[in-house]
Amino acid sequence: MIFTLNHKQGVAAIMAKVTISEHTIGVSGGAQIAAYPKLAGQILDTSGGMQVSAAFGDGSKMIRVNTDGPICFVIGRNPTATTSDDRMATNQTEYFNVQPGDKIAVITTT
Repeated sequence: MIFTLNHKQGVAAIMAKVTISEHTIGVSGGAQIAAYPKLAGQILDTSGGMQVSAAFGDGSKMIRVNTDGPICFVIGRNPTATTSDDRMATNQTEYFNVQPGDKIAVITTT
């Protein structure tokens, strides 16, 4: 998590780096798991406001998302994240099933 000081207001702003990796899906004992090695990876930096990933590749069926700061996110073809969307906490990691061509949009929250 990165903190910066807004000198006009004297308030610390929270920004996050969000790491995304794309995976095919493996099955082990009936459970879906992310197959490694990953197919692709991206890092989004929310210091500039809401960010949208590149479209997930043809073989991508699952993504792993890790954030070093609190974010809200939405996944879809043309997503726009707001602070009313699903939330992830600082240092949280989650896995989501996706379709090729989907994207994830993220925005910092509190």
